[in-house]
Amino acid sequence: MNTKMIVRFYQTVKPHQPLIQFRHGVPEINKSKSTPSSPSAIGVVQTIEDYQIPTKFKRVMMEDAEINAINSGGAE
Repeated sequence: MNTKMIVRFYQTVKPHQPLIQFRHGVPEINKSKSTPSSPSAIGVVQTIEDYQIPTKFKRVMMEDAEINAINSGGAE
């Protein structure tokens, strides 16, 4: 490419217009007064044990034939 073509190319390129616009300076939603003020209650995480998981979210037990097919690479 010669330099005239390169200069012409850069002259025709339009500046980028972002498609996403972020809201700068928007105030946060007011926090309710029921939030705990003690520092010990802030980091509390509730855990669910295996026996508490609903049936629709539990894993389905695999049969031996499925396990063997997976271990063999799927080709028999």
